[in-house]
Amino acid sequence: MANSKKLDEDRNQVSEPAGGSAALFPAAGRDAPVSASLLPSFAAACALVQAPYSCLVLESHRRHVVLPPAFIKRKKTGIQEELNSELLKYSSSLIGVPLAYDHIKIVGQYGDIFDDQGFIHLNIEASFVVFKPKKGDKLVGVINKMAVGHVGCLVHGCFNACVMKPHLLTPEQWRDSGFKVGDHLEFEVFQLDADVAGVLLIRGRLEKYRVNELVAAVSSTEMEEQRTTEEAAAEPESAPKDEGTEDMDSSKPKKKKKKKKNKELDSETMEDNGNQVAEMETLDFNSNGIKVKPDSDGPSQEKEKEKKKRRRRKIKGTRRMKKCLQTLSS
Repeated sequence: MANSKKLDEDRNQVSEPAGGSAALFPAAGRDAPVSASLLPSFAAACALVQAPYSCLVLESHRRHVVLPPAFIKRKKTGIQEELNSELLKYSSSLIGVPLAYDHIKIVGQYGDIFDDQGFIHLNIEASFVVFKPKKGDKLVGVINKMAVGHVGCLVHGCFNACVMKPHLLTPEQWRDSGFKVGDHLEFEVFQLDADVAGVLLIRGRLEKYRVNELVAAVSSTEMEEQRTTEEAAAEPESAPKDEGTEDMDSSKPKKKKKKKKNKELDSETMEDNGNQVAEMETLDFNSNGIKVKPDSDGPSQEKEKEKKKRRRRKIKGTRRMKKCLQTLSS
């Protein structure tokens, strides 16, 4: 128990507040896991405890510390360096990941040295802010990465989490789901693990109502896109139809012109026939306007018969012309 009497002198110094957390006393030893910029102060960590879905717990814990002989006159620095090396690493004694600490106290008056090895064994008590998520708990993270099958999040600015893509969404739908870097994302923890170095691995998934909202939003956007594409495809089809209707409309006046021409021909033929009939009727009148009976002579009768035949032929010809014109116009 050599050199253990000096612990009483240093005990009061160590029991004073450490001034915050590891952010003010970064580890200078060989096991420093992270940079001091990632670690919040003890006051900031205590404020996060009361935040919703934080999974942070403030508790006092007693533990055993072994200091190298180099810290026999610097107990405070040695204890802080030992605790800083365990921050953001899973601790089986705390059953969680320590985020910050403060209010360090040495338990007992003396330290122990075993088998003349030179290492000083101390029991200390401190207040720890511990991250203790469990399967099924909710967490809120800030998106820092977008991938095809997952979204990377940072919880409390220190812990990495991976939110997997729902199986109901395709990679394209997941890409167009609206998540952006810097947005806050609420998810459910379904798997926890720690690697050999003690770094916590968190896997999460979106809640059912959130998945349903994404599916509904994606389906609505797809329906709108289909409508727009159908409308765009329908517009060029309607254009040729309009042109065709215009052609039909332009062709209709031509038929009317043909009909007008046919009517004019019919009227001309009728006039010719009327004139011929009038001429033939005038032959039956003499110069005095008195109707003369046809002669009973044979030559005169034959002439009249020939004239009547000619008239009939002309009338038949005009009728045939009318029928042909009607068939052509129809």
